[in-house]
Amino acid sequence: MLFLFKEEKDNKPKEFYQLIDFEFIKCIAIIELYLKEKWIEPKEKNDLPYSLLYHQTMSFLFGMGAVSPKELARYILTLTAFKKVPKEDYQKLLRYLLEKQEIEKDEEGNLLIGMQGERKVNNFQFFSVFSTPIEYSVRDGSQEIGTVQTPYIVGQQFGLAGFTWKVIDINEEKRQIFVKKVGGISKIGWNDDGNIFVNTKILKKMQEVLSKQEEYRYLDLNSVHKLRELRQIANKTNILENKVVTIVKGVYGIFPWLGTKEMLALSFSLKQKEIENQIFYRAGIPIFIEIKTKKSKEEIENILEEIKHESIDKEQFEIPDILQKSGKYNYIIPKDLLKKQFIEDCIDVENMQKYL
Repeated sequence: MLFLFKEEKDNKPKEFYQLIDFEFIKCIAIIELYLKEKWIEPKEKNDLPYSLLYHQTMSFLFGMGAVSPKELARYILTLTAFKKVPKEDYQKLLRYLLEKQEIEKDEEGNLLIGMQGERKVNNFQFFSVFSTPIEYSVRDGSQEIGTVQTPYIVGQQFGLAGFTWKVIDINEEKRQIFVKKVGGISKIGWNDDGNIFVNTKILKKMQEVLSKQEEYRYLDLNSVHKLRELRQIANKTNILENKVVTIVKGVYGIFPWLGTKEMLALSFSLKQKEIENQIFYRAGIPIFIEIKTKKSKEEIENILEEIKHESIDKEQFEIPDILQKSGKYNYIIPKDLLKKQFIEDCIDVENMQKYL
């Protein structure tokens, strides 16, 4: 097996974290974990697959016709994929589907496909469980800058076409995101498809790869030189030893070397303490959390120490509606269930505190 990495050269000034090829380091980390520990990433948690729950419910009703609510629940909730879905959540979903005319009740109280649901199940695209990516047009006034597959929220910043943009408005119906150009780093707050999760074990191994001096036998000469260069940058900037690093005056980067779910837990924990922040990703890897604040480096470090040891209830996190685990039928799932799914499947407070 051969891994190839394309390196693009340009003379534009860059921040130190943009000079490190984290995807290259991640590749080495994964190889090392497999060779030395025979470890591969475990299957991702998917305890509350509400979009799939809708799909299977409608499929069952389409095939069976009218059935009683008890019979429907008895069949659906005993399927392996839904064994951790509480009955109360399923009842809430069914009530919502009744309200939206996705399903309806007959005179005997049995459930069957409703007027709105019939339009969906009679469409050939219904039988595909997974959705095709939805693209959003990014516009600065009347000019289209490009397209993205992430529905960024108002106020969020992201990189596109070599610049950083701030979202000022969203037209969901027309799939348009209106932005203005701003200074600062290009960053995103969530992965493009909502399903990319990098394990903390990989991030810790990446930290180790950058810290050590070992030269791996499977690297060619160019890769060996590249690794040495990246190690020098990482060591010089102290991102391997210090969790909090000053980027510029008033802007700090928190480098905890945590996986996606743990990094999200830390980000929301900081927001609970009224510290606004954003996660910087590179090639789907959560690299660091950026904070713009008047607080000192020592104050931020003290806050991190508090977060590590205090009791945190992730149910109290304020999750924006637009931030959700991807699902083809999310648009027909109650928002509180989508929030519950995101918190349960995508945020790991316990391991965040353990490895912070």
